[in-house]
Amino acid sequence: MTAATTDQPTAQQRDTLAAAALRTRNDELSLAVGTASVQVRDAADRLVGTTSFRDGLVQLLHDEVMPHLAATDTTLHAAAAQVDRLAPVVQVLRAELARLDTVVEALAGTRTAAGGVAAAAAARVLVDSLLTAQDDVLVPGLLAAQVDVAALVEAVPGVDDATAGSGGGCGCGGCGCGSGGGDAADTLSAQDVQPGDMDVRPLPPAVRHEQIFATVARLLPGEAFVLANDHDPAPLRYQLDAEQPGQIGWEYLAEGPQVWRVLISRTGCC
Repeated sequence: MTAATTDQPTAQQRDTLAAAALRTRNDELSLAVGTASVQVRDAADRLVGTTSFRDGLVQLLHDEVMPHLAATDTTLHAAAAQVDRLAPVVQVLRAELARLDTVVEALAGTRTAAGGVAAAAAARVLVDSLLTAQDDVLVPGLLAAQVDVAALVEAVPGVDDATAGSGGGCGCGGCGCGSGGGDAADTLSAQDVQPGDMDVRPLPPAVRHEQIFATVARLLPGEAFVLANDHDPAPLRYQLDAEQPGQIGWEYLAEGPQVWRVLISRTGCC
C-alpha cells in the first residue's frame, strides 16, 4: 500500500522560504530608508525646506523600521545569541540598534539642513548594516545550526508568510507563478485582485517601487489607480507623502492576509 503524498513543504523548504521572505522585507525597508534619506539630502542641495522630508523619514523609521528591528531582535537576535559563533555578532548588532535609537531621536530634533542630512545618512548606514547582517550572517548561521528559522520569521510582524501554503512548488514563496493548477493561497490571491489593478506581486521589490513611482508621476489631479501587493505597502506611502506632501490620496480597499489593495490618487495639483 502506497503512502499518501502531500504538498506540505519540508522543514528545510519552510526555512528557505522564510529566509527569502525576510530578505524581501529587509530589502524593501532598506530601499525606503535610502530613498527618504536621499530626499533629505537633495532638498538641502536645492536649498529648499528639508523639514517635510526629514519628518517623512522619521515617521518611516518610527512606524516601520524600528518596530521591525525590535521584533527581529527578540526573535533572530535572541536565537543567534545562543549560537557560539553568532553571539559576538549579536552583541555588535544590539549596540548598533541602541545607536540607531539615538540617531533617530537626533534626526527628529535637528534644526538645520546640514544636521538633518548628517543624521539621515547615519540612520541609513545603521539600518543597512543591521538588515544586511540579518540576511547575510545571522540567518545563514542559524540555518547551519539547524535552528527553526521559519518559526522565528513567522513571529516577526510585517514579513510575508511565504512558508504557508507554498505547496513545495517552485519555491517562489507564493509569487503566483503556479505549478499546474495552483494552491489555496494562490486561488485566494486571484480572487482578491480585480481586473485593472496594478498587480506588482510577481516583481522584485526594486522593480515594484520603480513601476509604482512611475505610475504615480503620470497621474493628473483626480486620477487614480489600484495597487495590488502581497504585503502592506505602507513604506511607499511615507515616501510619497514626503516627496509630494498633500498631493497623494491613499485608501485601503483590502488589507491581507494574502493581498493588499490600495487606491492611490492624486488629490492636489502637481
